[in-house]
Amino acid sequence: MAKKQVTLSDIAEVCGTSNVTVSKALSGKDGVGDELREKIKSVAREMGYNFPAKSVQSEINGNIGVIIPEKFLTPIGTFYWALYNRIVQRLKEDNISCI
Repeated sequence: MAKKQVTLSDIAEVCGTSNVTVSKALSGKDGVGDELREKIKSVAREMGYNFPAKSVQSEINGNIGVIIPEKFLTPIGTFYWALYNRIVQRLKEDNISCI
């Protein structure tokens, strides 16, 4: 027979706290004291809680805008053109759009 998966409710019951508190503690969000967070993580490990894998995608997503006055943005070897190209290149490595 398959072993029952440990749920947030199971951990909350053992720790004497709410599901929301357990969820915040296990996901690293604010609103839970360090001592309680460690207790929840410890209990979760002992109970065999299956921690979800971290996302491969960066936590930063969306677009970044770069504003440079047009008079400073000429493609013939200016500092600002080189800076803009370096920013775009670096953001592209993290799959972030630059406009």
